[in-house]
Amino acid sequence: MSLQQQINEVSLKFYQELENLKEKTVKEVKQELLEERLLLEQDKLQLLEDRLLLEEENQQWEEEKQLMKTLNPKTNDIVYLNVGGRHFTTSITILTTFSNSFFTTMFSGRFELSKTKDGYIFIDRDGDLFVYILEYLRDREIILPNKDAEVLKKKIIREAKYYQLEELIDYLNENNDKKLNTEISIHWFK
Repeated sequence: MSLQQQINEVSLKFYQELENLKEKTVKEVKQELLEERLLLEQDKLQLLEDRLLLEEENQQWEEEKQLMKTLNPKTNDIVYLNVGGRHFTTSITILTTFSNSFFTTMFSGRFELSKTKDGYIFIDRDGDLFVYILEYLRDREIILPNKDAEVLKKKIIREAKYYQLEELIDYLNENNDKKLNTEISIHWFK
């Protein structure tokens, strides 16, 4: 509700009460009017204070967004990852597909990224499982080998939790309910 609407609402209530007060003495009415006006002025002051706070928060948010733009590499830049000793090349766009993920935070510009001597960002996780994480980020599906698929799926869910990829966890759990044998979800090699 806007400030003007709130003022209008308080004014409307005020005038309704005024009608009810016609039968009271002039002195009583004057006193109540003064009290109502005081309350109205207090409400108006509170609304103005709230508006100032919101404007300050908005200004801080805009400043942080500008800072992030200057610190953050372009979203289509290629990035080199060393995950558990395995090297990967991908884009920040792919890694930050989901807004609440580990990677979105990592590439937000808020944190300094430490790189290895050869320019790779090191992540101390299982590189063999990261293949599936990256596959999901790129294609929104995962192809698992038939051998030990259930164990592998549990490991991928563990990694997805680390990378905060709730969508992948949901995808794997949803496909578990379908017994992982439909082409809608996870595909199997024979």
